[in-house]
Amino acid sequence: MAWNRNIGCDYRYTVRLDLEPIISEIIRRLPGDENEWEIDDDELNIYMTDRAVADVWHCRQTLESPEENEIDLKRAADEVDINGAIIEALHSIDKLTCAFEIDEESIVLDENEPDPDRAYDEWRDRQFEDD
Repeated sequence: MAWNRNIGCDYRYTVRLDLEPIISEIIRRLPGDENEWEIDDDELNIYMTDRAVADVWHCRQTLESPEENEIDLKRAADEVDINGAIIEALHSIDKLTCAFEIDEESIVLDENEPDPDRAYDEWRDRQFEDD
């Protein structure tokens, strides 16, 4: 029986993170309500409904120009520091639920070639210890 110690290896592992508490905390800090969210590829999309005040401008169609409409929202979500709200939400979370698992079948050991000089080196070291 022989032990080989400190052999390098590659392996895979998985971390599963429950995003529900994170997303709920972010949504709680965003203005508005009636929210829905989805994860699309690598993006989190949050859909919210909010109320604001609007300045509306309308110009009728004339012979020289087409009809024009413009809406300018006041006190809307784009005036809120959304990035700051998200960062605050992330900092306020105390504990996350996550699972960690190492795939034992994925472990690949580095090739461990025997050292042809090992026996001689061990013998030589023992000779110096005796002196």
